[in-house]
Amino acid sequence: MKKIVITILLSIASPAIARIGETPAECKARYGEPLQVDKNDQSVVFEKAGFQIIVFFWKDVVHQIMFAKKERDAIGEPLAMSKEEISKIVASNTEGLKLVRGDEGGILDTSYETEDGKILAVYFAVNNILVISTKEYALEKKKKEEAEKIKNLEGF
Repeated sequence: MKKIVITILLSIASPAIARIGETPAECKARYGEPLQVDKNDQSVVFEKAGFQIIVFFWKDVVHQIMFAKKERDAIGEPLAMSKEEISKIVASNTEGLKLVRGDEGGILDTSYETEDGKILAVYFAVNNILVISTKEYALEKKKKEEAEKIKNLEGF
């Protein structure tokens, strides 16, 4: 019973966190109506609790999420996320999975990978964006980008 109450309180306390594996209906229930929908890359943009959240669907569930603070600096870049915000968002997308912390410093402020290697997370300090993705989706996306590059070379 105590565990159920804690789980409910945590879910109420962190309404801005999308989850890898959620369906479009679950995302809509979490955030409300999307601000933008792009059917070409199957992405949906939401804003909630001071964050802009871009969710990418593949095989009818969330496979990649990009988080950035809604508030911008003087040159239009999102404000930096705190280490606590990054940790909370990453943890919510890897529930029950052990995290292996990766690089810290340089261009990649912080990176994580689940111990099984199925979920990756990188906070890009250069533009203050946190990207969480399934490895399967990242590999598929890279494969499509490579195929597009080859296609663009046709006719040379």
